[in-house]
Amino acid sequence: MVRFLFARLLQSVAVLWVVYTVTFGLLMMAPGDPFVGEKAPPLAVRQALAKSYGLDYLTLPAAERKNLSAGQRAAYVGRAYWAYLSKAVRFDFGPTIDYPNWSVSEVIAHSLPISITLGATALLIALWGGVVAGTLGALSKNRWPDFLLTFGTLLGVSLPSFVVGALLLMLLVVAIPLLPSGGWGSPRQLVLPAVTLSLFYMAYIASLARASTLEVLGADFVRTARAKGLPASRVIARHVGANAGLPLLSYLGPAAATILTGSFVVEKLFAIPGLGTHFVNGCLNNDIPLVLGATLVYTAIVVLFNLLVDIAYAAVDPRISLG
Repeated sequence: MVRFLFARLLQSVAVLWVVYTVTFGLLMMAPGDPFVGEKAPPLAVRQALAKSYGLDYLTLPAAERKNLSAGQRAAYVGRAYWAYLSKAVRFDFGPTIDYPNWSVSEVIAHSLPISITLGATALLIALWGGVVAGTLGALSKNRWPDFLLTFGTLLGVSLPSFVVGALLLMLLVVAIPLLPSGGWGSPRQLVLPAVTLSLFYMAYIASLARASTLEVLGADFVRTARAKGLPASRVIARHVGANAGLPLLSYLGPAAATILTGSFVVEKLFAIPGLGTHFVNGCLNNDIPLVLGATLVYTAIVVLFNLLVDIAYAAVDPRISLG
């Protein structure tokens, strides 16, 4: 177990480093200057900010910057790469460029719990609804509940979240004003975005649960349990449920990481001040520190949940060894 965790820790560090390198390279190739714009601070402030990131060449006059050689540009970018990386390993993501007087860590600390609350609610809805629907579909194979589930699954997987969100807004806000259109702060404001975010995952979980339950229902140990006269509810709960849940664990790792960090589209659509909204704003405004910090946080969450899934696999199925 210790050896497995140590190996996964090394893999996680390597993944984070690769993601940081690729993201940094893409941001360096993006057009535009993060230190100038409509909200550009004074030149002295821009120069201090740029220098702290090793990007001081961005504040040079346009003519002087144009005359830089490829080697000089590479030297500046290399210094910026190591300057930010040396801070990031100490969990210091620096100040944001687009949000004055805020550091990237403060933005993440303020917005990530909002995204996690939204994502956790959506995950619970998706998991409960998907497992129940998938199990019912498997138990009523080739009957109308199964056909209804198949149609609903196909619809849920096919419809983008912004279409689902727009339909719910028109139905439950405009046509029948039951819920608020967006914002954050009350349980009623959580309903529409959580349902919107959960539908895709619910449809996929229902499909996986149906296929897995059908496979387990035909196993010898299930037929033996039924032959012993065990009640159908006990067979489903104790024998089918535990074994049918293994494929779901594989999907829940990356799905939980994605859904718990929130959906960029859903947060923007419902005006939720989560990390996804700030990430989108950072991309639009070329806020390099904010984009890098948010990307590293997202990557760390994905790596963590994949590790938890591996451990959960070993706990659920004793045949699986972590060694």
